[in-house]
Amino acid sequence: MQKFLVGLMLWMFTNAVAYAAMSDIKAANNLLTVQAMVLNVDYGETDSTGKLLDTEQGRIQGRMFAFSGMAGNGNFYYQLQYNRNEGQTDYVGGTISPPSPYGSVLSVSGARVTDYGLRLGKGYDYAYPEPRGGYARMLTPYLELGRHEWFRGVNAGETYTHNYYALGLMWQLSDAASRLVYTLNVMAGRTVGAWIDVEPSTAYSPPIPALNVALGSAPVYRAGIALDYALTAGLHLKAGVDIERFSYGRSEVVGGYYEPDSTTTLLKYMAGLGFAF
Repeated sequence: MQKFLVGLMLWMFTNAVAYAAMSDIKAANNLLTVQAMVLNVDYGETDSTGKLLDTEQGRIQGRMFAFSGMAGNGNFYYQLQYNRNEGQTDYVGGTISPPSPYGSVLSVSGARVTDYGLRLGKGYDYAYPEPRGGYARMLTPYLELGRHEWFRGVNAGETYTHNYYALGLMWQLSDAASRLVYTLNVMAGRTVGAWIDVEPSTAYSPPIPALNVALGSAPVYRAGIALDYALTAGLHLKAGVDIERFSYGRSEVVGGYYEPDSTTTLLKYMAGLGFAF
């Protein structure tokens, strides 16, 4: 009888801890978040043989704003997010006319990157009915829709834009004792309506005409890790790292010029505060 009572008390305690840990996960998902961001841009253009034509690389500063919620017993999840980064990147390339090889031109380009995202999903709690070690876990599949914009200050200025749709999984782990929530996130999707707008330039012969051309559709991938620490019920510390990769296809030829194939890798470092509501 004594063993039974001890076992029952341990079971009740472990369940109570796990329920508290699950509350921490839901609290981390119901926040207005403001974070500073450092965005590492790694962009490269290639010709039809895969030969490198030019690159843009560098870190630019910015900020991220997000509003997320996980509502009700059904754990319906949503998130609205906005990022904006501005700065300069290092250009390495060559001239078009007369043609010169990659590496013959070195310069600095202005850069402005803006991202918008909407995420909708549903969380599945699988810590119950048998929590182990007082940990709570939640798996949230989601649909994400978004838009990416990059102003590239090369030549007279170029603006790349695309929309995207993606499916993702967010896995979260917490234990009530630490007040920490660990989040792993993976996402895969496809760009839609990729486009480039090029300002005309007379610096070359023949002059570069105004271009407004499509860049096709291609896969987009993202993965990340994040930490949430509850200082109080209303104030959280947030930090995370994301890596994202996507491509653009070659455009049609306009006035003797075209936009080549390219690949972009974005590495995002974020840290800031979350405010409960």
